[in-house]
Amino acid sequence: MLFYEGKRILEGIDSINLRIQPFLWPNFENMKRIDPYNRISGFTNRSVIPSPDFIFSYKDHHYLHISGEYINLDVPIIDSITNALHTLFNKGALRLFDYRTKMTYYDYSLDFIRDNLRHLVKGISGMEFCFDFKERHVRIKDDAKIIDTNAPTFPKFLEKKLGDRPPCLVRKDTTYYSNDFNLNRKSTLKLYDRAIWLRKKNNELSKSTIEDNPYNKRIEFVLQNTKNSCLAISNLEGNYHQVINKFTPYLAKIYKKYFLRNVSVDIRDHPYFTRIYHLAHSDYIRTYKSLETIATDKKLNSKDSDSQKEYRLLDYLKKEARREAKAIKEIPIEYFAFSSNNMTTHNSYSPYDYAEENKILFELEDEGNKYVFFKDRYFSPTFKTIEDEGT
Repeated sequence: MLFYEGKRILEGIDSINLRIQPFLWPNFENMKRIDPYNRISGFTNRSVIPSPDFIFSYKDHHYLHISGEYINLDVPIIDSITNALHTLFNKGALRLFDYRTKMTYYDYSLDFIRDNLRHLVKGISGMEFCFDFKERHVRIKDDAKIIDTNAPTFPKFLEKKLGDRPPCLVRKDTTYYSNDFNLNRKSTLKLYDRAIWLRKKNNELSKSTIEDNPYNKRIEFVLQNTKNSCLAISNLEGNYHQVINKFTPYLAKIYKKYFLRNVSVDIRDHPYFTRIYHLAHSDYIRTYKSLETIATDKKLNSKDSDSQKEYRLLDYLKKEARREAKAIKEIPIEYFAFSSNNMTTHNSYSPYDYAEENKILFELEDEGNKYVFFKDRYFSPTFKTIEDEGT
């Protein structure tokens, strides 16, 4: 059960995990304060780097988690990622530190983030597509082979390579997983009762909202870059409706491999899952040319080292800081066309326009008063008029 701006969504993206560049420093405590419901959050994985002399070092890999409640399905997915990064940077939850000048940069425009996204984000580490159904519309087939994690034969099942495992479902509590189940990672497909999970979670949804929702069964496709080669950033260009169409053949192939023999679904309320389900019944599914592979991102990342990316970003931010400082010194006199005797709105901006932050040239605070300057306009949220000099 996904909600975006109060609207229930039956099909969507449950989450996107992005690996950010190692030179960006996250503040996870700030992230929690920005969004208590964790629609934007972060986490760190530590890897061990061995050396010939048996002295081990560690490297931290930082990740940004964007949940489905943050993603507007009607706008480009890249824009949702850009907006998430913009929020984290400008709220102090993500920063870029210049060790040469000892300066920390916090203010980033949306255009800067969008233009430099591949310098800020190393790649997609995981993504989940979700489809919610009424309980009676999803059924485990009578002849489905099910292996329970509590069964005495389960440890032997885990020891088998994936190709040697029988087509089956793995059941843990009330959740059914595809047979690539592993104790240390998520299965590619899972079927579970969303209501049970939401009751356990500290969620913004009320108890009545959870219990009154008839679409409590969820089928979830879990894509990870260690197992799925389709997680290139370029595959997220376009809104959800365009992205899911690109992924449909690939998801159909996954469903055919893991769930088709074992799970029966009534697809009447789900236009995109309908295509996936019908295609899964085909004898042959063509997936080539519909998606770029992660090799695309690796090739782009290899063009510049991490330090080169970092220096390029820092140089850009320094130029922006110099440009802003110069603009403050050279404020055109027409910005101050207001006077108590001769009121004009020719160069003013309304509070409604001011909400469009990407149009701001720079902001200035002077003696407790705030000014916002655009290329040819001016707006002060705290001023009604500006007195002429000498009055």
